Amino acid sequence: MFGKASVFLVLGFSAIFMYYSARMSNFSTESVDVYTRYYSESIANNIANSGANIACNYIYISPAWNAGLKNVDFWGGKLNIDVESLSKNRIRITSVGTYGTFSKTVKILLQPSNYAKFGNFYNQLSAAPATGDTFSGPFHTNDWLNVYGDPVFLGKTTSKNGIKKWINPSNPKFLGGYESGVNIPHSWDPSKMINFASSGGKVFEGIPSRTFVDVDLTFNADGTVTHRHRKGQTKDKWDPWGPYITEPINTLSPNGVIFIDKGNVTMRGTVHGQVTVATSKKGGNGMGNVYIDSDIVYKDDPRTNPNSEDMLGIVCEDKIEVTFDNSRGDINIHATMFAQHDGLNIESYSSYTKINNMNILGGLIAKDTKPTASYSGGKPTKGYRFIHKFDDRFLKTVPPYFPTTGGLEIVSWLE
Repeated sequence: MFGKASVFLVLGFSAIFMYYSARMSNFSTESVDVYTRYYSESIANNIANSGANIACNYIYISPAWNAGLKNVDFWGGKLNIDVESLSKNRIRITSVGTYGTFSKTVKILLQPSNYAKFGNFYNQLSAAPATGDTFSGPFHTNDWLNVYGDPVFLGKTTSKNGIKKWINPSNPKFLGGYESGVNIPHSWDPSKMINFASSGGKVFEGIPSRTFVDVDLTFNADGTVTHRHRKGQTKDKWDPWGPYITEPINTLSPNGVIFIDKGNVTMRGTVHGQVTVATSKKGGNGMGNVYIDSDIVYKDDPRTNPNSEDMLGIVCEDKIEVTFDNSRGDINIHATMFAQHDGLNIESYSSYTKINNMNILGGLIAKDTKPTASYSGGKPTKGYRFIHKFDDRFLKTVPPYFPTTGGLEIVSWLE
């Protein structure tokens, strides 16, 4: 019995060792297969990512580039790049990398970088942000960041140069961080905007004998706008006003762009819809201005209704001005605003008998800052405090055809 038991024992151990030996061989083979698959997929993914970066570089150098690349030998595999133009001047890049039998795809969505993404943007800072001023959203200046006292910056703050303090002590608060050495051109071509308004929008313009035009707009909470206009030979010589007309915004301007060519506009009201109002100077003395004489707000405030689709863009070749009214008190402005050659002015700010709040929901992009109040001992005493809240929706979507920086930015990168 002992002899037979020994034989069975040896045979049993041999069978076990043979089984585990076969298993180890299979594991080794599978490990090689997994490594080979991982290596090939990694190479394919690297080819696709390299192609995406190559396409971005081509478009950076030549924004009109859309030829793509077809079946190009790359890193032992193949690279294919497709460039597709989408609505709103967006571009989709599809980069496919192939290595052996494995393929990987990278898709990038680019869109024009829009000035509306800034809460505040100034080419220069003649009037320093001061005590009592609060800025939210991204803040940028192509200048020194001048400060007077203790202004508060809630978003990421950048400047071309460093920080200069006009009084001591000055302790600006950068709650979103600060970075210097950043330069972003400040420019706008009115001819592009008038083209948008001419093909699906509304253009107010003069005639050969009266080339200037003056427009009055009141936005109504029901989605309509009440407007009238007059034509003139100079900024001081005008024909009588035409009649008031009330109509839906999308009837007056189906694509949402209202353009005042060689003229000015005065506006106020409650905006229900999406619209951009723009004015051009076109060589006209005293033209290219926007005047705000009362509150201009959204029917659906996005701070209380995140689903609000109401948006207003205000664009001008010269200045945006809040007209003087000592009895008005606080003023509320819901819009992202762009002033090409000037800034946001408070008319006769030193003539006010008290200090008020100018509550802005949106953003201000301008050539320069302008004083909004008189100060005593570092504190505002007459005029308007600048109280600002950035409209976060403008990071993703903007008012119709609002000016762009001329560059592109990546909206999404999917692998």
